[in-house]
Amino acid sequence: MNKDDWKAFLRWLESADSAELERKLLALETRTATFTEAAVRADARRLLAWINVELEARRVLRESK
Repeated sequence: MNKDDWKAFLRWLESADSAELERKLLALETRTATFTEAAVRADARRLLAWINVELEARRVLRESK
């Protein structure tokens, strides 16, 4: 992914609600197995990691309230 793609992804990550993040996480996890190029798989793993970090941060914030 290029710099602009990452910027757009990070903007989406901040604006998406938790349900949308969960849906995209599941969809991306399912599709990742079908990717054949190493660079695409690496990008997908990074996206998954960022989504997981965001979901965990939101859980921690909810629990601390």
